[in-house]
Amino acid sequence: MARLAKEQDSLQEFGYLRALAPKMTVTEFSARVASAFFLWAKELLESELNRNALASTVQYDLFDGNPDCWKTYVAQMQK
Repeated sequence: MARLAKEQDSLQEFGYLRALAPKMTVTEFSARVASAFFLWAKELLESELNRNALASTVQYDLFDGNPDCWKTYVAQMQK
């Protein structure tokens, strides 16, 4: 996935993709994304948004063991 992100112009704006684990496949990335955002639809309908819960699922499922990539992702989302 990281190699694809480096090679595809359409993915250049997503800097955190280039920082993913080098051996993560597109299939694995897709499964992790689905898991990371699975609860979002339900959580976003709650009267009070639990930002920590939403962030922790993404951090755990996509960036577990890769704190630098997580920091890059957070910085990009804050923009």
